[in-house]
Amino acid sequence: MKPVFFSLILLCCTLSLYAQNSESTRDVVVLNNGDRLTGEIIEYTQGQKLTLKKEDGSEITILEEGIKQIIQGVPSNNQDESDSLPPTPVIPIAPQTKGFYNVTQLSFAMGSGDEDGLALGAGISTIFGKQFSPLLGLGLGVGLDNYARRGETIYPVFIDVRSYLPIGKKPYSYYVSLNGGYGFAFAREDIGIQEAQGGILAHGAIGYRTTTKEGVDVNIDLGAKFQEASFSRDLFNGDIEVRDLVFKRLTIRVGITLWGKKK
Repeated sequence: MKPVFFSLILLCCTLSLYAQNSESTRDVVVLNNGDRLTGEIIEYTQGQKLTLKKEDGSEITILEEGIKQIIQGVPSNNQDESDSLPPTPVIPIAPQTKGFYNVTQLSFAMGSGDEDGLALGAGISTIFGKQFSPLLGLGLGVGLDNYARRGETIYPVFIDVRSYLPIGKKPYSYYVSLNGGYGFAFAREDIGIQEAQGGILAHGAIGYRTTTKEGVDVNIDLGAKFQEASFSRDLFNGDIEVRDLVFKRLTIRVGITLWGKKK
């Protein structure tokens, strides 16, 4: 009888130990704002970022500066760590530095105009390109720029070169953008411009981006822009005014960058 009794005890202990060892666990990442993300840590680079596979199967990358605590191996039935997550947690997302991109921006320009007055202008542009590395991206852009209220409109076509800089507390948030190309101009007889000719375009800017949780960049940059152009305009007294111009403008651009899906 005793052997049977001891065998039952041993069996119970074995089953209990097996149950404990087979109990499912999860990892918990506590953010600085108090939110908790649960799942499985699949990649962690100390001092940089952490990638967590959430319980719904999706993956999210979190910068280490936004993490307060990492708890690994928490039993799934541990109610102390089972707080429900908010539907849209606010967390810092690692910015993308490689892949295809599309930048769409509104620009505002200001500089000296006729008779030493202040000339204000505005424009819009879109760029399609590829970021080969954080420091090198190449793209092709088109746009529309208005430099003054006299209808002096330019249609630029340009090459975009951009670099994301590994500086600051949020690496690759600062960037440098260089544009070079040709701006086309066209006659507009409805406002008296009989002839128009475009010219060389050059634009350099330094900016900052922040990345939303959906992976969209919001950009703002400051720069300087130079555009050659010539306009011939009919005057009221029958004379013709010919203006050979080099627009020199300080610019502020705001826009968004959409990235292609990571492979």
